[in-house]
Amino acid sequence: WAYSPTLSRYDAEADVARLLLDEAGWLPGPNGVRQLEGTPLSFTLITSADPVHVEL
Repeated sequence: WAYSPTLSRYDAEADVARLLLDEAGWLPGPNGVRQLEGTPLSFTLITSADPVHVEL
């Protein structure tokens, strides 16, 4: 993977993201973490520790 100037840029829209999550049933739990029917929202973020990639 590498940077490409031809890729589209997407600006973060936190308000829209919150609305979409609410509409999908992912509501904030008592600790602030969104959950769906008691299951906390989580995801896996995969990164590289390679120094070249870290510098990017």
